[in-house]
Amino acid sequence: MLPAHGVALLVLFLIGCGWAEAQVQPGQPSILATLWKWTPVLLRGFVFNLAISAVAMAAGTIVGLFLGFAQISLLLPVRKGAWLTTHFFRNAPWLVLLFYCMFLLPFQVTVFGVTIPIPDWIKATLGLSLPVMANVSEIVRGAIQSIPTDAMGIRRVARLQPPADAVDDHFPPMHQAHAAAMDEPVRDSHDGDSSDLDRRRQ
Repeated sequence: MLPAHGVALLVLFLIGCGWAEAQVQPGQPSILATLWKWTPVLLRGFVFNLAISAVAMAAGTIVGLFLGFAQISLLLPVRKGAWLTTHFFRNAPWLVLLFYCMFLLPFQVTVFGVTIPIPDWIKATLGLSLPVMANVSEIVRGAIQSIPTDAMGIRRVARLQPPADAVDDHFPPMHQAHAAAMDEPVRDSHDGDSSDLDRRRQ
């Protein structure tokens, strides 16, 4: 049995289909035919957005882990460079980074006479992974520096906060960064290549 909100959504969908069908002009395809034509394209785009988000989150998390360790490096140039990289990409607007990667990076490069195309989805993934990388880097740095170095501090932390709770404290900011990465590919859908839709219109 469908829950109440499921029934409400189904009723609204049927009402919307009926209203859209009433607006169809003679000679045009029905609303059901239009849905049948475009639903696979929309579904493919939805899955593609999820794939971009997953790749961006994975790449940003892995690189951000090493960048976070670099922020506490004993080498001053490494530490300062990692700090600058982290704070630049952490404070830069996500949409600006996405537009920069989508529109200012070249669509192809030539290496030793070989032309290598750079698809839009790779540039979008790069644009999304940069802020994820920066946020993960700051989380890793804060987590490591929050560990006490003296024996008394270690005993106090172990008594007041079990290791599992300490790990859980750093999950919310990670979830926030990853949730934002899941949302941003929707913007990429508007900024990216529309050749698939153009082919379906022909």
